[in-house]
Amino acid sequence: MTPTDDRQFPPALAAAMAVPPGLAAIAERFAPHRRRSATAVIDLAAQAFPDFDDTLMKLCR
Repeated sequence: MTPTDDRQFPPALAAAMAVPPGLAAIAERFAPHRRRSATAVIDLAAQAFPDFDDTLMKLCR
């Protein structure tokens, strides 16, 4: 979750979605100015893969 993301997730789900610090450091090293909110990343995925949301929601049920 990011400060601009107003959705609230259960604690277990929020913990599962957390990015490991080492992975975040690698991302910052190779793309320091490309930080995006989770919402923006999901929007980009939905544009690239039209059935992304439906597929993701099926996995969550």
